[in-house]
Amino acid sequence: MQKSATRITAIVMLVVSIGTGAGVALAREQVLAKVNKATLTLREFNEMLTPPAGAQRPELTVEMKQRYMDSWVEQEIAYQEAIRQKIDRDEAVKRQLKQMTRQIIVQAFSAKKLESLQEPTQKELEQYYKDNAQMFQVPEQVTLAVIQLDTQEDAKAAGKRLEAGEDFAELAGELSTDKVTARRGGNLGPMSHEVLARRFSPECADAAFALEDNTASGPLRARKGYCILKSSGKLPAREQPFGMVKPRIQSMVNMDKRRTLFDSVIADLKKDARIEKHPELLGPAAADAPGAKGSGSR
Repeated sequence: MQKSATRITAIVMLVVSIGTGAGVALAREQVLAKVNKATLTLREFNEMLTPPAGAQRPELTVEMKQRYMDSWVEQEIAYQEAIRQKIDRDEAVKRQLKQMTRQIIVQAFSAKKLESLQEPTQKELEQYYKDNAQMFQVPEQVTLAVIQLDTQEDAKAAGKRLEAGEDFAELAGELSTDKVTARRGGNLGPMSHEVLARRFSPECADAAFALEDNTASGPLRARKGYCILKSSGKLPAREQPFGMVKPRIQSMVNMDKRRTLFDSVIADLKKDARIEKHPELLGPAAADAPGAKGSGSR
């Protein structure tokens, strides 16, 4: 019943968001679609497709709009049938609708409070970059190619062919069980020690960084089977230029500003709220947590 309730909740929220109003106002509007007595006007349809403030959405083609309209028709048919079956009166559905309504109202409240938030200045962005330099460091990397193999015997056989002078990229294309890298001659590109250890094994990572330029390892035990790695050279640790990470910093600073502003709003509202909490009802661990005692406040 829970899954059914979830599906019906989604249908209800979609239809409510679009609107199914009828009456005198509709007579003056262009009607895009109807299902029995439910009507979708062109205005409602366009409002439905308008992205939230600050969000971006690619321009929709006529075909895409057609699919959205068809989706509304299908959802409306399902919604009307759900109402006919009185699914909207199901207690689980009511609870979910109540929770979703609460979330939507809180989100709208948050958005309204954040309307006054100013975009970060260039100076703020540069200061964030300076204060958090470690976040924008690229660790030392080694540029690698790989031949991935299932067994040690296969890896040894491939190693002998490399020793005999066969081309690494051609062997990778022929033998590697990793078909993605095999198609590009085994090329993995630059990889840090951490990424290598996670993908292959710590031992493989150590071996890769110990390789001289343009040399290949012997067979190495990996997390999955065996591998032979070839180094094309190392890239030293470096700092990403400000211009490269500026969009990322802008997003981070905006997020910090939103969080700080909203935390401030909630802190002010708490001063005038009568708050009462009973963590002891959650169990011993919650009751013993710091600040659990005397949790009532004005």
